[in-house]
This record gives sequence, structure tokens and C-alpha cells, in this order.
Amino acid sequence: MFKNQEEEFDAAYSASVPFDGKYKPEDFECLAITDFQGATRMSDALSQPLQPESIPASSEVLARIKALFTGYTHDGDTRILVQRFDKRQVLSGRGISIFHSADVFRKIEGPGITLDCRLAAVIRGGELRFRSFHVMRQVFDNVSQYYVEATDTDIEAFAANTALKVDGDALKAAADTWIRRKVALVAASDILNVVPTTELVTVAREFGISLLTEQSPGTADPVLVVPTQRAELMALLRFLDEDYYKSPLSEARYMTNSKRRIV
Repeated sequence: MFKNQEEEFDAAYSASVPFDGKYKPEDFECLAITDFQGATRMSDALSQPLQPESIPASSEVLARIKALFTGYTHDGDTRILVQRFDKRQVLSGRGISIFHSADVFRKIEGPGITLDCRLAAVIRGGELRFRSFHVMRQVFDNVSQYYVEATDTDIEAFAANTALKVDGDALKAAADTWIRRKVALVAASDILNVVPTTELVTVAREFGISLLTEQSPGTADPVLVVPTQRAELMALLRFLDEDYYKSPLSEARYMTNSKRRIV
């Protein structure tokens, strides 16, 4: 069953794209994280299935399972097949669970589980392939490290950039998950240190975005004033993270939530 689901996964997602937290895959694409931490432990569990601690077969314990996995070795490479699991798949003993076999309905004695009809992820050679980061975050505790959000310390460092004028405390107070992610991406791009403020203002004007600036004493280039109102702050961070683009054919302006660099 799992190998059939692996074939269906490969057929559905014929191309993979390195996960960067920005790109939304096309229908035929999946996301990939190389050197995924956790693959080794799962591979070890498959090679020595009696080593991991067994769990009691109670409905309460089964309801805490986040995923199921199995695997096999092909040409010396361990392939791990992962299904998402949640408490709705637990067959508890509170009601009556029955299954049909040989023209007879039979009662299931004790708790049980049902398996999903598709894979959530495939791991080959230490590379994790998946479609939904949201699902992966529920399955693997450590996957969030590949999806960077700015910490309070990161926000303080961002606010200290000489190209900005910003109330660091107000920014931290306003920083939800989306804003922290954008701050991390903008900081990682180093765009504030590469592109002069005057050039940022000029380009922003082409997209109908008004950037507030302020001239600091002793500096030739003005500084960007970072707003604390959420809508204005989001617009600024979207712009700095290059979420806006111009069509090369029609020259129409667009905003996107999915970017994949091609050059």
C-alpha cells in the first residue's frame, strides 16, 4: 500500500523545488529540504524496529500520534514513506467499530487506527519531499528551523539598521508570525545595505507605494521610517521582500505571495 502511494506521490509531483519559505509550488511540484535532520533516526528505527520504545494500545495514546512511517531499502538507499495521522483516525472502544470481510460485518475488539490514502512526505537520501509546510510542521517538531522567523533579538538588530528609523519596542509588539518571517527574509537579503533609500523610494513609487523617509543629520541618504500600523508595515515589508513585480510584456504591476528566483 505504502509503495503504491509512493508511486502516486512521484507521479503527482514530478518536480521538486528547494524549500525557502517563500515559494508556493505549482500543482506538479513538491518542496524539498536536503540533509533533513530526523531522517537518520527514522532510518535507524526501520533497520532495528524492536529498538524504539513500544507504546500502549490505548485510545488516549493513539490520539497523540502525529504521523506513521515505514520504508524500504533500494540500491543501498533507505526510502522513508510518511503519512500524517490525527486523532480522527483512531478507532476507540467507546462505540462499535465494524469492518466487512467475506460477506460478513465483524466487530473490532479494542482500539484501532485507520490509515490515510496518501503520503504526506517521502524521504530519500536524507532529502525530505513534501507539499505542505503546514502539514510538515505538525508532523516534525524540528522542521520549523527551516522556516525562519525573526526572534526579538533579530528584530532589535533589524531596527538598529542605520537605513531605518523605527521604534524597536513597537515593532516587536506588532510582530506576529507573518511579520517576523518577513523581517527575517528582508534581513537575510541585505537589501537595506545594498540598495540606497532614494532608489527604494523611486521604485516603490512605480507600484503606487509611498515610503516615508527622513533626512538624518550628517548623512547623504535619507532613512526609511518604518510604520507601526499593521497595514502600512505589511506593505513596506512586502516591498522590501520584493513581493511586487512588473510584467515584462504588459508592464502591468502585480503583487505575489509565491516567488521562485530563475536568475
